[in-house]
Amino acid sequence: MRAVTRENHAAQRVRTLAGRLWRVLVRRPLGRLLHAARRRVALRRVAALGDSLKSILVVCQGNICRSPYAAGALRRMLPGQLPREVAVRSAGFLDAARPAPPAAVTAAARRGVDLGAHRSQRIDPSGVRQADLVIVMDERQERAVRLLFGKPSARIVILADLLPAFGEARAIPDPVDRPLETFERVYGQIDECLAALRTALGHDEGA
Repeated sequence: MRAVTRENHAAQRVRTLAGRLWRVLVRRPLGRLLHAARRRVALRRVAALGDSLKSILVVCQGNICRSPYAAGALRRMLPGQLPREVAVRSAGFLDAARPAPPAAVTAAARRGVDLGAHRSQRIDPSGVRQADLVIVMDERQERAVRLLFGKPSARIVILADLLPAFGEARAIPDPVDRPLETFERVYGQIDECLAALRTALGHDEGA
């Protein structure tokens, strides 16, 4: 019995080591290469919209943490950047009329975005159809917007693709039910992505 236990522990150590080597030697380097290419594509998609961009829809899972903050931050940064008004809305895949959690309200307020009166909206075909650009938080949401609502890939951007550097996943993490520090970190990531998007709207693809 002890021999079997020792063998199991040894096998577990081998699997753990193999996993670490995979992350260090393969996953991270490959992720960095793919991220650089995806970032260029995302920036070109945004820049290509040009003067046709009149409306943006920001989407996350529940529309109580990430997408309402990103939409509010965009509303603050776009005036003065563009020669035209751009309507910015947000929505999610879960039930409507839910408030942003207290940590979201606090973290957003520290960055100049008021989520106190926010109530979630559920994504619908009309909202997706009317949006010139749909911004999502991860690959699963990108597939849902394409497959469920028929939005062309050229009109969808995964926000995490605009991060300056590749992280552990192709996603802006969901901070729901996490402490305030997590919200602040996630909102910082969102701000970095939106800064790149704003620069791309000025047709500078080197953002």
